[in-house]
Amino acid sequence: GDEVNFVNKVVALAFFVFFMYIESNSIAEIMHYAAVNKGWKSVREYPAPTSGRKGRIDLLLSDGKETVAIEVDAKVVKTKSVKKLSSLHEVFRMCIISDGSIQKTAQELGVEMVVSIKDRTVSSVRNFYRMD
Repeated sequence: GDEVNFVNKVVALAFFVFFMYIESNSIAEIMHYAAVNKGWKSVREYPAPTSGRKGRIDLLLSDGKETVAIEVDAKVVKTKSVKKLSSLHEVFRMCIISDGSIQKTAQELGVEMVVSIKDRTVSSVRNFYRMD
């Protein structure tokens, strides 16, 4: 009955996560698949309306009400990431650092939020806190 159905879903989830873990080369890609799985709209490599060379934003997520633009960097937030995000308006701009610490606050960078996955810390324009 319901128990078997749920157990099958758990097994499917394990395969899904393992596939993402093995096949993915990026956090943005895993977030994309997870977001689609949640029923959100997700666009990878969204063209940034910046001047000069064509820049692409790693990920654009929307639940239909709010849109979050995301750039993922390894050690520190890159200037070009902020520049690309700044070219978008009426979206929540987020920088994710996968393997580094937050060097500059969201306010200093001019984005709404900076997230350090390694340190589990978040700097938002409102405050700075640790995720526990």
